[in-house]
Amino acid sequence: MFRRSRTIAASATIVTVFAASLALSSCANPVEQFIEDQTGVSIDSDGDGNVTVESEDGEMTITAGTEVPDDFPGEVPLPSTGTLESSLAMSGTWNLTYSGVDESTLDSVVGALEGAGFTRTYDMTAGDYAQSTWDDGAWTVSLVWDRSSDGALNVSVVATP
Repeated sequence: MFRRSRTIAASATIVTVFAASLALSSCANPVEQFIEDQTGVSIDSDGDGNVTVESEDGEMTITAGTEVPDDFPGEVPLPSTGTLESSLAMSGTWNLTYSGVDESTLDSVVGALEGAGFTRTYDMTAGDYAQSTWDDGAWTVSLVWDRSSDGALNVSVVATP
């Protein structure tokens, strides 16, 4: 069974920051080489949105794109309005970010979570930024949203087992 070590966790943090640029670039990337040199991990970017990070403790794949991944959990509701701007999947965790979401859609996502048996475990609001976390025993779902300059919401849905 794969266990996350400090090497993988530290590398994942660094790689996540650069994952979009690595995944979308088909040419050799000096950042990739820098990360490999500094962490001792191997990074392979295929140019199609997939980055694989490998160390002596294991391997993880980061997939980036603008479509809902095929393996995204169907029991986690997603916004029905807005535009999916980015999708990131990494080691069984998904982060989908939407722009242009209206408030009624966000309310519908919250209602769908409640209807599916999720319980709110965390709630925080600071100005136009808010976050809530939900759990059903199998999945933890975080909703993070802020208001854009045009009044619509930017919403991230993060799902972890």
